[in-house]
Amino acid sequence: MAPLCKLGTTTSWFVEDYRRCSMELLVDLGNLMDLPQDSQTLGSSLSPTEKGRLQRAFCRFETFHCLFVAPVDEDNQSGRDRDYFRQARRYLRANLLPDDVEELACIRDYLVRRLWGVLQAIEEHAVRTTSEDPIRKLGHERKPHDWFSNLAKLNQEEYIEYLISLGLGFLRDVLESEDLRRAELVISNSVARYNYISHAVDDDSEKTCDYISYEYDDGSFDGEGEYGVEALDYFSSGLLWANYNKIPSDYGRGPLKGLRDWGYVFWGKARLQASGVLDCE
Repeated sequence: MAPLCKLGTTTSWFVEDYRRCSMELLVDLGNLMDLPQDSQTLGSSLSPTEKGRLQRAFCRFETFHCLFVAPVDEDNQSGRDRDYFRQARRYLRANLLPDDVEELACIRDYLVRRLWGVLQAIEEHAVRTTSEDPIRKLGHERKPHDWFSNLAKLNQEEYIEYLISLGLGFLRDVLESEDLRRAELVISNSVARYNYISHAVDDDSEKTCDYISYEYDDGSFDGEGEYGVEALDYFSSGLLWANYNKIPSDYGRGPLKGLRDWGYVFWGKARLQASGVLDCE
């Protein structure tokens, strides 16, 4: 029972953090594109449906973490990797609809952004301090490579992937900890490994887009088409809007943000309308 209670409190923490980060990105998007926004609705509390979608996605993410833990320091590593990758893909395709996979992809992208911020903060701290600073000493003494070396920097993307695979409890500890504790957690667990959820989600991305285009090709945002109004009860307004308007997944890349960056599959129609994105041409 205790692990379930811990998962519940951890999931609630991440749901609120995800809402805050995503709304900040939507506000930035509105400012960059000069969109009319209703700040009161945009910043309102999550609806039961929005909260449920996010809770489901984070719980699925943690389930995936428990099922496919990256094997480290084992013989025949590449063979195990390939086997785990195949298992991960089979799990996604057998148990989840592609739109559910898209929710997982949004969670993965959010965690990557949050950890990039953590790594950047550790580096900026080291730049501002002397060689005797405990965080700098911790990084320089790391084996086999100095954490602040150019080689380590080249591996940062894989470090982040491995950190993500350690689960939500660990990630919350990283995000909530003070400077030294946070650096200890990150540097001591900086392993150059990809995790299987990223492999599986990336591998499924083209299939997901094909599925959405096929299934909703004749459907409208107001619920017409093959699924009718029932689609509005299950599929998110953001997913229906993006498909009906043929919005590419990299919409707004560059100075703006792509669909996954602000969690388009999680928000209700009222919040999306308040953000102004539904009126974009």
